[in-house]
Amino acid sequence: MKAKQLNIALILIIIMSITINFNVFLMGGASNLLNIFITIAYIISWFAFIWLSKENRKSLIFSTITI
Repeated sequence: MKAKQLNIALILIIIMSITINFNVFLMGGASNLLNIFITIAYIISWFAFIWLSKENRKSLIFSTITI
């Protein structure tokens, strides 16, 4: 159950990061402070996800595929 919750949380973070940063990515403009914080939170969430799912092989495969 814990692995499913981690996977769902990671998918939500990915979707949130893409939707918030999409306009800057699409237009190629300068990033504002919100975009920088979202990107940092995205990176930290990946490190946390990998660290928390070290024992769960399925979660590690999921993280490898979605990166």
